[in-house]
Amino acid sequence: MDPLTFDYRNSFPHNLREGDPALLERVHSVYATYPFCGFPARTASHGWKFRIPVMFVFGSEDEFVSVDDCVTASKRLRADGVPAHLPPPIEGATHAFDERDNLGDSPFVRYDPDQTKEAHDRFRAYLQTVR
Repeated sequence: MDPLTFDYRNSFPHNLREGDPALLERVHSVYATYPFCGFPARTASHGWKFRIPVMFVFGSEDEFVSVDDCVTASKRLRADGVPAHLPPPIEGATHAFDERDNLGDSPFVRYDPDQTKEAHDRFRAYLQTVR
């Protein structure tokens, strides 16, 4: 999400000296699965320069992504006129719940096919709203 916080005319990520805002102007929407919204991510503190819809999706048991940070980020985006949607977390889902290769015994990262299906269903429904 950080690339959307720069305008690429007057502000650039630290590793760039120039950019083409037209590249991000063509981005239609964002579907952010288990997004990192806390410091040092820039969304909550800087907002987005591009007013494109976003939907945040994460699990209720995610130990790596803070729901509160994403609530703060989505409030900032909405205040700036960005259509930000933050549905309830996927119940029982950990971080990376949709990654099949997470088959170990970690309590913090567990693949779950039903939770993955729910995320896919949310994605399909979201696509219908941002056509």
